[in-house]
Amino acid sequence: MATSQVRTTCVARRNGWTQTNRNARKNRTLAKATGPYAATVGDTKAKFYAAYPKPIPSVYNNVLLELLVQQHLYRFHKNYEYSPVFSAGFCSVFDQVMEGYDVEEVKAIFDAYINSLEESPEQYRNDATRMEAAAESAGSVDGLFQNAEISQALNQAKARMEQGKFLYTKFFTIGLFRLLEKAGDVDPASLDKVISHVGISKERVTSDLGLYKGILNKMAMAKELMQELVEREKKQQAQREAEKATKTT
Repeated sequence: MATSQVRTTCVARRNGWTQTNRNARKNRTLAKATGPYAATVGDTKAKFYAAYPKPIPSVYNNVLLELLVQQHLYRFHKNYEYSPVFSAGFCSVFDQVMEGYDVEEVKAIFDAYINSLEESPEQYRNDATRMEAAAESAGSVDGLFQNAEISQALNQAKARMEQGKFLYTKFFTIGLFRLLEKAGDVDPASLDKVISHVGISKERVTSDLGLYKGILNKMAMAKELMQELVEREKKQQAQREAEKATKTT
């Protein structure tokens, strides 16, 4: 990586920290753990960067930090309970955000991210893969309810909702939508059927899915811009080298 690019990514990284720290201050009381042990947003971020100390370009870093802060608040909430639907949603978001990045680095970043939350990267990946495969074989929203594993996950969420212990998260909602996508049944009525079964507000789901799609659109545009800047830098560097070679001959 060129010196100017390294400097840019380091500055962008600091900017990402600044932006996320502002968000964390707004959620100061929520950022404290209510789970099995005390952990703050700062603790989680420190673990992440200790596990993955390499600079991350701002187009990825800023979004990753926002996701990490949000997931920290979920993870250490008193009503948090891991769900394979949640894992399917998170893995879908993560993979789309990191699309285009070096594959080996993406795995290392994913492992550092999940480990910083004191959870298992292997469990997330395995559960997400298994749930998506089950949904694909189900082939419809009715098939999802007939699949033993998916039905169990939905019924567990429904039971917690009825007990007043269900923690609504964007990743669970995205996970539901992802399963419908894999089943090839994204009709609005199908989504209504699934969220009604669990007892989730339709307005909340619609809003969060809209925000999710908006983030992905912004990411796509930012990546395109970054690629254009990289190509421009390469051309300028080649031009400088050509001019230098001409002067020395």
